[in-house]
Amino acid sequence: MNAILIDCEFVCQTVADLSAFLRNSVRRPIPEADLARWLECAALDGGIKAEQGTATQVYLFHEADTQLLDGFRPHGLTSDIDGKAFNGSVGEFLLAACPAQPDLGTKETLLCETLQGLLRGKQCERMVVVADLKAYGERIHQLADDYPDAPLSYLTLSPTEGTPLPYSLMAALGIRGDELP
Repeated sequence: MNAILIDCEFVCQTVADLSAFLRNSVRRPIPEADLARWLECAALDGGIKAEQGTATQVYLFHEADTQLLDGFRPHGLTSDIDGKAFNGSVGEFLLAACPAQPDLGTKETLLCETLQGLLRGKQCERMVVVADLKAYGERIHQLADDYPDAPLSYLTLSPTEGTPLPYSLMAALGIRGDELP
């Protein structure tokens, strides 16, 4: 089993910013990002191997009042995404929306506690984190430091902290390299 942990508000804002920036470069309307395509690209960028029988649990952490994965299709977190699964070229993806609840803690707390549980359990072949490392990356890095041999990677906006996130998002937005100046 593999795992991808996603901060929904962070990735939605990144898609919005990237779409706005690229719209002028490609000189055409930019569609919503294909969630399945993005997850497959993110998995590969994060080091998940494309093998038959591989399963990847996708945790979509979001604020309690967030109902949509803006900029993506499908985008209804509870109606279209939570509890769903799909098979792709990288294997099976199992999707779980994880809303923050006042009695359970913030979105950041849920993401970090889930990551800690996965790190402790040592059951994952690979873990990929897509989160706002500027906001709470120190906490994530502290967890990772406790498990130096953990198969953990990051998709970020800063190439010095991990694999660049925009590449997988551009693929999901249908933007080809030959469209860029």
